[in-house]
Amino acid sequence: MRWLGKFSKELVDSWDVPRELSLPGLSEALGVVRSALHSPLNALMEGGLVEFRLAHVIGGGSRRRNVYHLTEAGRVELANLPEQEIEEAPTRKSSLKGEPPGLSELKGREEILEQLSQIKPISMTIVGIAGIGKTSLVRKLVEGLLKNKKNCRWVRANIYDDSSSLAARALDGQDAPEEPRAVANWLSEKCNNEVIIIDDLQDIHDRHLKGIIKMIEGLDKKGQQLILISRAPSPIEIGEIISIEEVSDDAAMEILGDDIDEQQRLGAVEHLGGHPLALHMWNPEQPLAGAHIRRFVENTVLTQLPDELLPMLDGIAVLPVPVKAEILGGDDGMETLDEHALMRWSEGGLVELQHLVRNVRRESWSQKESEKVHAIAAQRWAEVSGQQARLLELHMRINGADENLEEHLELHGEGLILHDSAAMATLIDDACKRWPEADSLRHLSVCIALDRGEASHAESEIKNMKNPPLELQARLS
Repeated sequence: MRWLGKFSKELVDSWDVPRELSLPGLSEALGVVRSALHSPLNALMEGGLVEFRLAHVIGGGSRRRNVYHLTEAGRVELANLPEQEIEEAPTRKSSLKGEPPGLSELKGREEILEQLSQIKPISMTIVGIAGIGKTSLVRKLVEGLLKNKKNCRWVRANIYDDSSSLAARALDGQDAPEEPRAVANWLSEKCNNEVIIIDDLQDIHDRHLKGIIKMIEGLDKKGQQLILISRAPSPIEIGEIISIEEVSDDAAMEILGDDIDEQQRLGAVEHLGGHPLALHMWNPEQPLAGAHIRRFVENTVLTQLPDELLPMLDGIAVLPVPVKAEILGGDDGMETLDEHALMRWSEGGLVELQHLVRNVRRESWSQKESEKVHAIAAQRWAEVSGQQARLLELHMRINGADENLEEHLELHGEGLILHDSAAMATLIDDACKRWPEADSLRHLSVCIALDRGEASHAESEIKNMKNPPLELQARLS
């Protein structure tokens, strides 16, 4: 009731409502599996305190979904609840900007939260396996910082990022310098006495890793307050290194909720341990084969999906970055994947597969299967307009071993470089690794590097060319 009470009563008649009012959104926000919400929601509805209706969920495609609202009687009941149980909202004098995830309730993380809150100055690297709850934990930590009037900026790294694009998004799209050390100076000046959180560091491409390391090291030397989040091992580490482990058995039982038979819950915890995402993906109808989380995802979660949904699953699994949900289409399929807790949502209706699920699915393919899935995805993205779609199409063509790649680059390459040179640098780097003998690709790689002021990379690429043009060597000198 307290969660639903955070939302305006005007939403009761609104066509568009936040995802947080749908069952998947409630599950994520309250930190319990969906099945654990059925009984309390039904009881509240029977008591006239909560009502549900069909509405369009923002960022969730065109199909309407069940959403829940407090009734007038529910709001009266909420007002009569003991005040000491209501968590205070963060002061409005502090701010959280950039790309922050939604705030969710955590089970069994009190001790580690207390440990993190004691780290002074704020300089730490949070590591752990996919789905263990690193992002949710740091988001909860940030809520405490906000209450202490500390401004925070959150940015999620992706495979296309360089230091400049990361910094620009942390500062809401402001133009950032290009050279990593200059970026560090710029960020330090702009974010003085603020905390910068950089999430998903494991996704950074090797092409830009050195530059991002330089930026982070520069920030660290200047005393910038930083929190880094990565799957273990992190490509970059600063401050205290904190490894996030599974939650306790008691917390795992709490995540599963009282609505499931206790013996079934005990069996699930015995097989899955305290891995929060795995617990959210499990339901009582699923068998529990094996004790390995990845095996559970591959042999239980994914095999329970309808066969006709697998092409859509694969089309999302190959995405290198989150995309708008409406672009993916297939509202019914998207809803099914979301109901199985397989989707990861972020600000602005962006969506991708949960990284644990994505990684397991990708690793299940042979090279030929991977190329086929990427080739199909390339055809799909070729039908979508816009430069971002062209980048994704190029990604799919490269990983699908497209024989007509050079023709495609002649048509779109120049425009894509102007649109996002950091992304093109990574894509052409991937292409050079797939076709190491293709001097035309290395030529393009050199040109991109020179345009970006990356002379050392350009020199390295020229050395790998069989017959480097004199014009390139002249530009380098």
